Amino acid sequence: MMARCLARFLVSLLALAICNAASVSHPISDSHRSAALDVFVPLDGSYKSLEEAYEALKSLEILGIDKKSDLSSGTCENVVKVLASPSSALKDVFYALSVNGILKCKTGEDVPKDIVSKLQAGAKDAKLLLDFYYSIRGLVLVKEQFSGTDLTLGDAEAIFRSVKALSQSDGRWRYSSNNAESSTFAAGLAFETLAGVISLAPSEIDQSLIQTVKTGILKLFDSIQKYDDGTFYFDGSEGPISTTASVIRGLTSFAASESTGLNLPGDKIVGLAKFFLGVGIPGDAKDFFNQIDALACLEDNRQGYFHAIYLFSVPLILSLPSTVISLTKKEPLKVKVSTVLGSKAPALSVKLAEALNSKGSSVINNQELKFDADSATYFLDSFPKNFDVGKYTFVFEILLDESANEKGYITEAQTKVPIAATGAIGIENAEIAVLDSDVGSIESQKKLDLTKDGVVSLSANHLQKLRLSFQLTTPLGLVFKPHQAFLKLKHESQVEHIFLVKTYGKKAELVLDFLGLVEKLYYLSGKYEIQLTIGDASMENSLLSNIGHIELDLPERPEKAPLPPLHPTDPYSRYGPKSEISHIFRVPEKLPAKQLSLIFLGLIVLPFIAFLIGLTRLGVNIKSFPSSVGAATSALLFHGGIGAVLLLYVLFWLKASSQNRFFFFRRAMSYSAAGFGKPGSGKRRIRELLTQSDNRFCADCGAPDPKWASANIGVFICLKCCGVHRSLGTHISKVLSVTLDEWSDEEVDSMIEIGGNDSANSIYEAFLPDGFFKPGPDATHDQRLRFIRSKYEHQEFLKPSLRITSVKAPSTKSSSSYLSSSLSKKFMDSFRTNPSSQQPQLEGMVEFIGLLKVTLKKGTNLAVRDMMTSDPYVKLTLGQQTVQSTVKKSNLNPVWNEELMLSVPHDYGSVKLQVFDYDTFSADDIMGEAGIDIQPLITSAMAFGDPEMFGDMQIGKWLKSHDNALIEDSIINISDGKVKQEVHIKLQNVESGELELEVEWLSLES
Repeated sequence: MMARCLARFLVSLLALAICNAASVSHPISDSHRSAALDVFVPLDGSYKSLEEAYEALKSLEILGIDKKSDLSSGTCENVVKVLASPSSALKDVFYALSVNGILKCKTGEDVPKDIVSKLQAGAKDAKLLLDFYYSIRGLVLVKEQFSGTDLTLGDAEAIFRSVKALSQSDGRWRYSSNNAESSTFAAGLAFETLAGVISLAPSEIDQSLIQTVKTGILKLFDSIQKYDDGTFYFDGSEGPISTTASVIRGLTSFAASESTGLNLPGDKIVGLAKFFLGVGIPGDAKDFFNQIDALACLEDNRQGYFHAIYLFSVPLILSLPSTVISLTKKEPLKVKVSTVLGSKAPALSVKLAEALNSKGSSVINNQELKFDADSATYFLDSFPKNFDVGKYTFVFEILLDESANEKGYITEAQTKVPIAATGAIGIENAEIAVLDSDVGSIESQKKLDLTKDGVVSLSANHLQKLRLSFQLTTPLGLVFKPHQAFLKLKHESQVEHIFLVKTYGKKAELVLDFLGLVEKLYYLSGKYEIQLTIGDASMENSLLSNIGHIELDLPERPEKAPLPPLHPTDPYSRYGPKSEISHIFRVPEKLPAKQLSLIFLGLIVLPFIAFLIGLTRLGVNIKSFPSSVGAATSALLFHGGIGAVLLLYVLFWLKASSQNRFFFFRRAMSYSAAGFGKPGSGKRRIRELLTQSDNRFCADCGAPDPKWASANIGVFICLKCCGVHRSLGTHISKVLSVTLDEWSDEEVDSMIEIGGNDSANSIYEAFLPDGFFKPGPDATHDQRLRFIRSKYEHQEFLKPSLRITSVKAPSTKSSSSYLSSSLSKKFMDSFRTNPSSQQPQLEGMVEFIGLLKVTLKKGTNLAVRDMMTSDPYVKLTLGQQTVQSTVKKSNLNPVWNEELMLSVPHDYGSVKLQVFDYDTFSADDIMGEAGIDIQPLITSAMAFGDPEMFGDMQIGKWLKSHDNALIEDSIINISDGKVKQEVHIKLQNVESGELELEVEWLSLES
């Protein structure tokens, strides 16, 4: 409830602010008709309720827009359904009859008897104002729409008194007798209800009751709100637009139903019309309907019984096509007079009573405007000689002929309109000079032509002054004081200073004393650009002139003087690339000498040898091992204790000789205990791959005996290069130890599939520049870092068509199989020729390697090929194949979301894209074309093989260049196990148009 009240309050504030600011009212025009088509847009061909449908249809009907045929089918079904149901609510019945009056869904004498009985019962038993309103107004609609129906109210006067009992002494009405709160909005509903009772009454209502209602109407007008420009409106909790519209509908209905007329002040009727015209074009459908319906009531309220001094007559509105008069172009002053809906006005004359300048002096008096019958415009084509540029207030009077008075028209007594007269301002005697501060003598002076950019070059020190002066004159030769005149000094460090140029007498002048400005100038010596800005609403030749520059020699900045302001930083700079993080790894501990290790090994084995010798000397016979339970247990415990001591010796030996062997032994034992042999087999396959001759040296620096590997690149590397690879991140290089780390089957398969160092280097070092040398085993860390980043991260030595930029880490489920590099061209050729890898399919005599699914998303700002729009569709061509999208009628920004399929032959080329405008009786017009290079997509897809093995990642990119139609780089991704490419292109050979597509590669193998 609070949110609803706040919304109404904001709408009220907006409407009142618009009305208060508006000084010139304009009748309803084509702008309202165009806006109505956007405001009253049905959802799926129909409106949410019959109330919305009635408001839309009524507004469109008043504006002369025929949309009945588009809305009649679905809306009429709802109307017939409501009228056929005896359980329908009174509100639904009322709006169903209102819509029926426009669409004519049910006509003739086929009146729904159940509905009539329901309305009559509702009028008789009603206690609430809204129940009276829906019942009585519903019966009035039945009487108007269904001929031969007798709907007279036998107890009309009793119903009249029941409704009248809800009125208040201040002219407002209550919604029910139990609610003491009154409302101006409810007063409008009550007037409409009483008008319906009068029209349905079998005999004349007691005139004293009608006179009481008229008295209440006059009291209601005592509470009307007013602005200084003559605008009147009613306010209430429903908002000023809804409240005022309700009162106007009620007054016009009441005036049309009784025979004595309403004595309403004419200035208030015109003020109400100005209120609605001052609102402009509301964006809310309810406010739009209230505005149009209220204005239609004001225009169609003429009766044949006007005899009072103030008549409830049709208001006439004076408007100006333009409130700016150019004295240079000698434009005439044009005035139009029409009704609020823009209908033609009756015979009348328009007089310019006076024109007041900004000082309040009158420059034009009692000038009658001429009339142009062709354009229905009144104009003043000449102005007095003393009419100069500036701001004026024109006071117009409209004089109606006698025939117009008889037809019930009324106007404002006087209409005040602000007018701006513009012209070319003369600029004379412009000069700039450098003065000495002591005696004021001129050291250097130059004339200026401010209409052109100058090349004035001046120099000064802190003991001198700079003077700029010029004269501005109006077309009549009078002194002109511009609204703004500024001089800007801009230092070469981009620090700016702005000074105001004031007018003294007949001359505008600015004197800058640099001695007093050194602190403001931040003691910045050097070159200052000089720029002058002169502008005014009445000045047609406002200027922004670059005069030249001045070299200032200022003293050194004191220690405590303020510093110049910092340059504004780009707020998006914080999203730029960050500085590189260099990782420092712990240096491995130094191992003992080999001879010392052998001596230590011998000392450890010596006790075991002594133990064996002791056994032989003691004559131990294992065959005599006891067989009884007790003796066997004791013997096992004894020998087990000795074995445990020996085992500790063995473990200590393993740890002392090689810590790596200890970890390997521990894991191998755990695997053996669990019964799993697969990890061991994976390690064996990696070691077998490591024994190849090309893998015995580091792939990056050539160091012997590499013990590390990049699982996703497929190379073996040394310890020093391993540190650099780790700094790149796992999304580029996932480093694993050949002996210590656990390898998954996917990682092992990836290493074996790539083939080792020679195979990988044939791809990543395919295009090493001439004279470029790889780092050696003794290279520094910085040399390794530069080479490895260029090789793997930037891919500078890769074939251009295979270059891939990977920016996204893999998903958890497939991180072990995450690959960020493509295979070489020779592997691609092997993929195409190896039957076990990928077997192309044949269709006719054409060999196909896959399918291309193109998702046509949307178009933007397509070219116009019909009167105001186009009917676009897209055609894709690949080789001898052509596919076509659906046609989007009358849409320059179509949304297709349509999938098109193309078969890709072995020798494929680019996909040709064309956009056409569909024409029924002539050849389709071209709306642009473009080419889509699918080689990066297919190359990346084949390089990675089965995409379901990988997580979401970027695997390639089609770079934007002047040779293609890309708006931005086209990224190739693996998403949900599919290879997709986002393409955003600009159509070629056409004035405008863009398309967004998604291309997906479908391998025939999958």
